Amino acid sequence: MQYLVVIEKGASSYRAYMPDLPGCIAVGESREEVSRLIDEAIEFHVEGLLEDGYPVPPPASQAELVMWRDDWSFERKKALPANADSLPLSVLTINVPPPVRWIERE
Repeated sequence: MQYLVVIEKGASSYRAYMPDLPGCIAVGESREEVSRLIDEAIEFHVEGLLEDGYPVPPPASQAELVMWRDDWSFERKKALPANADSLPLSVLTINVPPPVRWIERE
């Protein structure tokens, strides 16, 4: 399954969230820290849903990059560029393989 993770750079920190898992967020001082924290938040969030008997929402969010040209025209990109890690504000799609213990409960 692929879930969309949005990472935003703020004035003094980074924020990450998953539109398909409402309430699953993380904040960190660096991109590396927020990436690690959102991974932990995803696992914690999904485990909590399953323990409480709720289904894990299926992935539904999608993203596109809009690339502005010097003349202010733009083009849409469905795939992320190879330099996505260097973008100041980026939208990333990650594969979230469920741990075996989640699959065994189904």
